[in-house]
Amino acid sequence: MTDECAHDLNRVFSWLLKLTRATTSLDQIIQTQAWQKCRMSSSHTTCTDSELSLTEQKLTVQLVHHMRVFLNTIAWYSFEGVVRPVSVELLEILDATAELIRQPLIKSYPVSNGTYAETGYRYSSTTSSESQTTRQPICSLFKLGSIIRKAIYNINVYLFLSPQHRMIRTHLDYIIELILKFSRLMHGYPMPDSLPSLQAAFQVRLRLLINALRDLTLHQTPKSTLTLEHGRKKQKDSKRLMELASDLLIMLSPI
Repeated sequence: MTDECAHDLNRVFSWLLKLTRATTSLDQIIQTQAWQKCRMSSSHTTCTDSELSLTEQKLTVQLVHHMRVFLNTIAWYSFEGVVRPVSVELLEILDATAELIRQPLIKSYPVSNGTYAETGYRYSSTTSSESQTTRQPICSLFKLGSIIRKAIYNINVYLFLSPQHRMIRTHLDYIIELILKFSRLMHGYPMPDSLPSLQAAFQVRLRLLINALRDLTLHQTPKSTLTLEHGRKKQKDSKRLMELASDLLIMLSPI
């Protein structure tokens, strides 16, 4: 495999791997027992009575961080249209949440007549720099989790499942098969295809993939100049693609 081929493949599949890692991290955080407990306890809170324990605070910080990683990762895709409105809305909520996390925390809060009650960590009273809009996103951690899940779903549908992206999925799937053939050839398995023919096929398919991505950036439907292989099964989702991304990145990394 030429250095140029390895570099191009590394770029494509490292992006897929980052996308997988960010999505997995988010899902793991939301599914933790602590998060579920936070969700149940925060579903009935109000903006004037928003209480966060240290565990809740850490979970929220992690959610903000991983969601930013997720959005920065898919930015490579030049997303517009369906994805952009969702990401803009989510980024606004993340900014507000991050701002609220930076607000000073106090262990006790006034009850009446100068007395204080201990109740874990609570956000201090709203300051002049903290608007009601800023405080609103943290009123319910369940709402934040739901918005993140919705964003992930919409983004994944947009990238992998929508009809206009079917051609890109086809190109990626074909590239994966070429890489697997590369791997078998390098490990000494008998192959009908030679190394030069595999490299040539990869260059052609990669060029089609890049052109399809460029067409999507210009809001055009990707077009194919190659006939699809007979008998190729359609993938129901991107699971196989994501699973292979990690292995392929390791294979392409220098030893």
